[in-house]
Amino acid sequence: MGIRSIRVSNLAAMIKHLWILFTDKESLWCKWIHSNFLKHKNFWIVPKPTSCSWAWKKLLGLRDLIQLQFRWNVGDGSSASFWFDYWHPRGPFYKIFSNRDIYCSSIPRLATIRTGLAALTTPSSFAGVIATWEEPLPNLNGENDRLVWLGHPSGTYSSASAWNLLRTRKPLSH
Repeated sequence: MGIRSIRVSNLAAMIKHLWILFTDKESLWCKWIHSNFLKHKNFWIVPKPTSCSWAWKKLLGLRDLIQLQFRWNVGDGSSASFWFDYWHPRGPFYKIFSNRDIYCSSIPRLATIRTGLAALTTPSSFAGVIATWEEPLPNLNGENDRLVWLGHPSGTYSSASAWNLLRTRKPLSH
């Protein structure tokens, strides 16, 4: 009938907040979220607090649904997390390696891609594992890292593209 699901439309609107959280570091809302809820922790793994707004809990609840739709195109490697952001074809490293592997790698949990890649130049068992992968590591350049929304060919987030990605499609009946 062409009637939009309010639930799916609301999800698309909430995902826009996450897009803004990653792409507009200068907004007052982003600064407030980082200082009050994230506090130098990564969004993808920060625990859900027991005392926070309903909206923040809902945004945290979207992580599994949306993480693989936010991919970083690596430029200088200074904006994205080495361990927790999706920038490598295999996905976020924290989903591939255990906490013990991360600790033994000597690469800090809050490392950017730049610092993580620099640490890989030092021989280690972790560097050896990554060296066996077919997918190459990115070459850093002078450009800024860029977050890409995989739900749209342009790579830019829109609520309409999120709605199209999330909605259940049913065949048209006559």
